[in-house]
Amino acid sequence: MEEKKIQKLYDFRQVRVPEKLLEIPLEEHLLAEELSKVSVRFLTIEPAYDAVRPGDIVTIRPEAAPQDSSPGSGKDALQAPTPSPEKASSKELPPRREERPLLQINVQKNVFDAAWEQTLIGLEPGASLTLPPRAGGGMGCLMEIKRRVCPPVTDELIRCLNIEGVASVEDYRAYQANRLIQRKRRQKENVLLEYVMRETAKRSEFSDLSLEISQDLAAQKTDLERTAQREGLSYEKLLAMSVPKHLKTFSEQEAYLREAVLLNRKILLIGAFYAAEDGVNVSPQGWEQEKKAYLERGADPGEIEERFTYEAYEGQTLINCFSRRISNYYDDKFKVVRLV
Repeated sequence: MEEKKIQKLYDFRQVRVPEKLLEIPLEEHLLAEELSKVSVRFLTIEPAYDAVRPGDIVTIRPEAAPQDSSPGSGKDALQAPTPSPEKASSKELPPRREERPLLQINVQKNVFDAAWEQTLIGLEPGASLTLPPRAGGGMGCLMEIKRRVCPPVTDELIRCLNIEGVASVEDYRAYQANRLIQRKRRQKENVLLEYVMRETAKRSEFSDLSLEISQDLAAQKTDLERTAQREGLSYEKLLAMSVPKHLKTFSEQEAYLREAVLLNRKILLIGAFYAAEDGVNVSPQGWEQEKKAYLERGADPGEIEERFTYEAYEGQTLINCFSRRISNYYDDKFKVVRLV
């Protein structure tokens, strides 16, 4: 990588960063949700004796279905003997009734029948109700109501989580706030790095890069063609999927690809400049070490061989050098904004 291709390097610290990129929102409702999850984690299911509420678990006993045992019914109808008049009883026996299994319904979970579950709300134990076709129809009786009971979040409950250094509700709020801040910060930092690298590259001056761009563009197209073949797509289709949707024509899409390749080359050159300053060496030995590290983390060997080429390793290393400079500079410039 020839960092001497840079004629004038723009100072990335002079890039005007939108204030929002440095703001880390801490939303109160997210902290409340985390506390609520603790309560749910220790919930119990207890009998309830009032009316059914959304979320209750109800047990329903369907009425037994009449079983038709008259002659001429069922698959053995042709073999059923006809009783002689003298043997026929003057008093008919009541039809046998077939017991049906109990139903257990999570009310308003909409797993069984959404509209019918809505009709259960407000019923009390012992109430008679109509069953939907899915349950076999007929009538049923509400036998039992059970309710999920979430305990209040107390210091004692928090200690049951066994989190080191967290012994109270306030400790847990601070613990979760820090986790949320770190996650949001990583998201913001990724956007910030991309923005600052892009703007620095645009404002820096370079010597003629036509040869490098031609080579990079050819390599990019080859990579897209291989991917397209692997995915069963045409090159044109994959290109259209890889660029902003408002670019409709093939010429617009290729022009966008060329600009992206040019920008990437400029960023790599800036990365090479900072790598040289920091004494970072890009070498075959370093490449082998990186591949070994990926494999130790469980990466697929075939994919590593195909995708993590020396050029990919070199580009990753140089971009890391550039992004590390930016991260270090902005490390203390983020600010937390609490949102109620």
